[in-house]
Amino acid sequence: MSQKENISNLKKRLKTLEDEYAELQKAQTFSLVGDTVMVPKKFKSLFDQAQKTVGEYFSHLKMDPTHGSIEINEQRYVLVRASALAHDFLTTIQEMYADRGEVEALNIGKNFLFDIAHLIGKNDAVNFHSKMNLQDPIAKLAAGPVHFAYSGWAFVDILPQSKPSPDENFYLIYRHPYSFEADSWLQAGKKSKTPVCSMNAGYSSGWSEESFGIPLTAVEVTCRAKGDEHCTFIMSPPHKIEKHLERFTKKVSKEHDKKATYDIPTYFERKKIEEQLALYALIVESSDDAIYSVSMDDEILSWNRGAQKVFGYTEKEVVGKKRSILIPEDRREEELELQARIKSGEAIRQFETQRLHKKGNLIEISITVSPVTDSKGNIIAASVIGHDISKRKRAENALKDLNNSLEKLVQERTSDLQRAYDELETRVTFRNLELEKTNKANLAKIEELEKQLASLQAKK
Repeated sequence: MSQKENISNLKKRLKTLEDEYAELQKAQTFSLVGDTVMVPKKFKSLFDQAQKTVGEYFSHLKMDPTHGSIEINEQRYVLVRASALAHDFLTTIQEMYADRGEVEALNIGKNFLFDIAHLIGKNDAVNFHSKMNLQDPIAKLAAGPVHFAYSGWAFVDILPQSKPSPDENFYLIYRHPYSFEADSWLQAGKKSKTPVCSMNAGYSSGWSEESFGIPLTAVEVTCRAKGDEHCTFIMSPPHKIEKHLERFTKKVSKEHDKKATYDIPTYFERKKIEEQLALYALIVESSDDAIYSVSMDDEILSWNRGAQKVFGYTEKEVVGKKRSILIPEDRREEELELQARIKSGEAIRQFETQRLHKKGNLIEISITVSPVTDSKGNIIAASVIGHDISKRKRAENALKDLNNSLEKLVQERTSDLQRAYDELETRVTFRNLELEKTNKANLAKIEELEKQLASLQAKK
């Protein structure tokens, strides 16, 4: 066979493959024989429209293994084995955090999955709303469960008690009959002690939050993975979720004669804590006081701008260095005593001492040292707050000097007064003696005159 014939055959084969690929593309489009979501009648028309909108979006599916790509409506997607993000993932997390105990380890994994899914849900909603030009909050929400079904997460059954309003009264109670997370546990032949559909809760609350523009969280209250009939979720603003759960708990307790407890995702609580930590970090960084931390090996771990101002060292110059660069030679024994007290768990408050500046001069400082512990209560570091009291000490010394000067002046003045008093007393005593002598002489003269007068009177 000639080279020309080979090329011709290859072209024919290529054309055949292209035709087959086109047929495969057609076969990959979705042909539905039912609803992808179940909703109350009052929302049915909106969700029917959402099924058309989402169906159109997912009809543009392109799979090209030769380039390792899956595209839907010109957006890259990836296929992930469901259990890798459910049963298998949580089992691995429990093994990794076995030292935390089964319950805490499981919660670590569930919270991680919720956070990831919540953000994925928000971002998918942003992309989809923009692509399909959706404006109305309910229309945006309606697309979520349908998108959820098409992407293989779960089928959504929104219950009649739901009240999806764009305010703090938002309330959604819904079921995921075919949750991939619960299925992964059932397929593994395992039964969970608690609900496990964290990603379903996170994704649905993330999508809804983006649709309505208000913070929302979701809690799974029943789960097929732990033997319940349904995977049921309650969604509401975070500050309202506990009240809704209490109301649901009373109903469950009354129907089944048992007390139900639920794990509320900590996404929003952690977000608050992170915001508080960021605020604390800003406060620490902007403080004029020296705030730094030291390891149990006596290495400086952190260093704020206040510490640079007080000691003269930049953060880069001291982090990783031994704290001894700050301790004067004659204070080493004192420092060892302080370290021993910290290692015993004692906190040291406003201890006045001296420290070394980068330039070598002594700094008068008041330090508060507190032990830092890990989750098990082990002391792993010490936090130090140092307040420069040099100005106060100078003022105290100046006042002391002034007091000493005044005391000396008072002593000198008192001494002068004493001398003057003694001198006056001597002069008064001498004068009194003179007066007494003069008085005696005058008395003698008077007596003499009286005698002469008496003698004259006798002669008459």
